[in-house]
Amino acid sequence: MRFYAGGALEENPWITLPLAAVHDLIEPKPPIPAGASFSPGPFAFADAQTVLPILSEAGFSNVSAQMVECPVILGQALEEAADPAKSAIAEAMELALESGPLAALLRDADEAMREKVREKIAKALQSCVNLERRHIALTAKCRLYQASSI
Repeated sequence: MRFYAGGALEENPWITLPLAAVHDLIEPKPPIPAGASFSPGPFAFADAQTVLPILSEAGFSNVSAQMVECPVILGQALEEAADPAKSAIAEAMELALESGPLAALLRDADEAMREKVREKIAKALQSCVNLERRHIALTAKCRLYQASSI
């Protein structure tokens, strides 16, 4: 059995960069207390020290976890885009605003706040544009869990 799970939030710039860009506008939710059961969402299985014993207790053997790092394409410029940076940022913005923790924080935000957030994220993403590849790619870390069934 194998499965990938998202690494910790702080290990994933594709999530943390947009969050950091708006930290002065939006108060983040408090972290899940240490020792609490799994936090919901894509980072629920980030802690191998929590997951590995669960797999063992479930009857799996040879359980292991390995960190895997890969790029996440946040935004790809449209082929016909006259300004590839602006096009890639627009697509990356859509992902940043509609998924992950930032989307949850903006759920009840008014349009004025959303516009301020868009401006801050666009500015932060500007330095991440790869004009040669016409995209924005940031790092994602996840865990590859492996185990044998008995």
